[in-house]
Amino acid sequence: MAWGADMGLDLGHVKAWADKIREQTDDEQTFLDTLEGQTDAFEVLRRCVLARAEAAAQEAATKELAATYTARARRLAERQDSLSQFIGEILDAIGETKVALDVATVSRIAAKTKVAVIDEDQIPTQLTRVTYKPDLVAIKAQLEAGEIVPGAELTQGNKSINVRIK
Repeated sequence: MAWGADMGLDLGHVKAWADKIREQTDDEQTFLDTLEGQTDAFEVLRRCVLARAEAAAQEAATKELAATYTARARRLAERQDSLSQFIGEILDAIGETKVALDVATVSRIAAKTKVAVIDEDQIPTQLTRVTYKPDLVAIKAQLEAGEIVPGAELTQGNKSINVRIK
């Protein structure tokens, strides 16, 4: 997303002022004070830091809410299972396999056969699935040690920032 335009900041204008001011002073504080007076860069920077902090807080809250909803969904699934079990017990108790009600028709279905794996190590390999995933940590270590790893190379990631909120 192009935040400069959204925040009302022309980075080309800011860079031009920064270059012009740097030509006139070697003092860092004078440079920063003059740049702040000539551009909105520091105000936009301040708004960006605050917006970033708000986005981080919203992310955390959303993750917490998602965990709450996941737990709620699990409890509701357990409730459905429990109710299904009880409905089956009622049908068994009255000796019926099918009952028509005004809201639904309830039927008892015979149990389906399913596989229960008792010991995974004893399952023949032709009856298993293996998923391969590159070990990025090991690959990076080998590449950094100067070794060649076919199909992999080191690339430079994006520049990052560090923000400490006072």
